[in-house]
Amino acid sequence: MKLESFSTCIWVKATDVLNKTILFSYGTKWNPYEIQLYLSSQSLVFVVGGKENKLVADTVVSLGRWTHLCGTWSSEQGSMSLWVNGELVATTVEMATSHSVPEGGLLQIGQEKNGCCVGGGFDETLAFSGRITGFNIWDRVLSDEEVKESGGVESCHIRGNVV
Repeated sequence: MKLESFSTCIWVKATDVLNKTILFSYGTKWNPYEIQLYLSSQSLVFVVGGKENKLVADTVVSLGRWTHLCGTWSSEQGSMSLWVNGELVATTVEMATSHSVPEGGLLQIGQEKNGCCVGGGFDETLAFSGRITGFNIWDRVLSDEEVKESGGVESCHIRGNVV
């Protein structure tokens, strides 16, 4: 399924965060970095359409504590947003405007594949250390209320329509 907009949410409980700790990555043979959500020592980073299209939110995850993270993107205006525990922490426009995320790629949780699909390998220094649950992707931008609900106490029944 080709995506011209999407939302993704995930619960994480990190035990260690390095320079680039991957929460999830989606890539194709043409672009191994189509979508990424990752932590660095001081920030949360959301990438769509390649490394040049990224949104950064400062210091959002505390080690050893469950944190709910969501990212939304729409190709129409290139709008990107990051949410932490139901609160909007970063937003921008003109990121991957008119881009479509192609189908047929590889989705990886807690790791990225380096380089193209053929010959690329895994770098254990980028692997997530901790726990992940409640990972979902929708083929649209969720409303503010839907983002908050997806991380609420009654959220176990909420499922994405892509993943």
